[in-house]
Amino acid sequence: MAQQSTMTLPQQLAKMDAGRLRGYAELLSFYQGEQWPRQIRRRERRLTFNYAKAFVEKTTSYLMSGMHSVVDPVDESPDAADTARAAERELREVAERNNLAQLDFDTEIDAATLGDGAFKVTWDALERRVRVSAPDVQGLFVWWLGDDVSRVWRVASRYHLSPEEVELSFGF
Repeated sequence: MAQQSTMTLPQQLAKMDAGRLRGYAELLSFYQGEQWPRQIRRRERRLTFNYAKAFVEKTTSYLMSGMHSVVDPVDESPDAADTARAAERELREVAERNNLAQLDFDTEIDAATLGDGAFKVTWDALERRVRVSAPDVQGLFVWWLGDDVSRVWRVASRYHLSPEEVELSFGF
């Protein structure tokens, strides 16, 4: 039987995936133009042409232009065509309400820069609608079921809230 960890979940997260998080920091620094390998010497001037950032953003703009959802009918019947069109309308509404064009673009930049990107899709019971967000992958931690990475059994999302955000979100 596996021994239960005595560490709390926040303590576990602080020790988890150190290599992955270090890699993200290095890749993000490179993307932001910090590409020189050593400290600057006194009176030394450096010029950085950030081709990595320009290439990622230009390629992403090209790839993401004109994206839209298409739903094919399951058969040739008029009912199936109507159902497919209704599904397309619903998907278009979800995309518009969540500003998915911008969210998808930003997440694609993250994925190109860091090698990872994520979406979080939830049902907002108060507003009775689908909410889509893109959590920062630097705060996502995943537990797989054995060695099968297609079977996730737990996900933790670590993020920071200001005191005002805590009060707005939780009322205290």
